[in-house]
Order: sequence, then structure tokens, then C-alpha cells
Amino acid sequence: MKTIVTSPDKYSRYNLDGHDYRVFLAGTIDNGTANPWAERVVSSMDVGNADVQFLDPRRTDWDNTTECTKENPVFLDQVEWELDGIKSANIVIFNFLPESKSPVTMMELGYACATKYFRSVYVCCPHGFWRKGNVDIICERHLIKVFDAEAELIQAVGDRIKFLKGHVVTIGRAIFGQSGMVDG
Repeated sequence: MKTIVTSPDKYSRYNLDGHDYRVFLAGTIDNGTANPWAERVVSSMDVGNADVQFLDPRRTDWDNTTECTKENPVFLDQVEWELDGIKSANIVIFNFLPESKSPVTMMELGYACATKYFRSVYVCCPHGFWRKGNVDIICERHLIKVFDAEAELIQAVGDRIKFLKGHVVTIGRAIFGQSGMVDG
């Protein structure tokens, strides 16, 4: 089963709300002007019999004139929703669209790499993205596979979820198998 929570809707930042897995959908939004890739990812991902909660930071009510300062409570809530979502997810997907600069997505990738313990990170960064080299380097440093095509990323994440559902037990946010930690 797949459930989507979109910002600013609430989710538990401290547990998985009864779901098997939580997937944060980080990637190009461009203030709402980028194509809605997250919907495509969720609808086409096969998660088997796993109960997956997807966190989508894209807001249908986002005002492009919102002042992006920490003093602005609307902006602050949005950024905290996203950072808490990345931190509370088992899996974080990054999708860089080649026609975008995606500076916030690049910052979030750095944050996810720095806080990667007990979560899996998957990145789609096709040729043509203006800073593909930067993305490739940080991902290589943190042992994160970079996919050139969105379909490959969708397949890999779906396969991972189905594998984990069949082979491990979730304990809090850490995932353990018979011989110790298997995902991190």
C-alpha cells in the first residue's frame, strides 16, 4: 500500500506512523514550475506488499512570492518539514531534472549524506544536469549509486523495499537482519 503525505500535512517525525517504510521525495521543484516527477515515481513504483508512506514536499498552495527567510514562519515551516522528513525517512530519493539548477536539492543531498546513517539514499542525476560532476563526486564519497534514468531509480528503490520487507525486521529507524545491520 502506498500513502502520500504532502507538505504542510503532518506526519510523525519520530516513528513511521505504522508504515513499513517512509520514502522522502527530494528533487527538482523549481517553485512549483517543474514537471510533477514525484507523482510519476510513486505511481509507477512496485513496492510489493510493503506499506510505504511517501513524503512529498511539493505544495500546491505555495506562493512564489514567499520571502525565503528564517523569520518568515511559512518558509521556516516548509524547510523544517523537509529537513525533518529527510531525517525521519528510511529511504530518500533525489531526482535532479536536467533543465533545472536545483540548488535546494543539492543542499538537501549534502544534508542527507551527512546524516545518512540508518537510511538509504538513491539519486537520479542524468547527463545534462549542470552540476552532475558535483553530485557524482559526493555520491561516490558516500557510496551512493547515481542513476542516469528515473526508471532505473524507481526499479532499484522498489526492489530494495520488496527485499527488505521479505528479509529484515524494522526496529525503530535502524534496520537489522540476522547477522547485524544490513542497511545504512
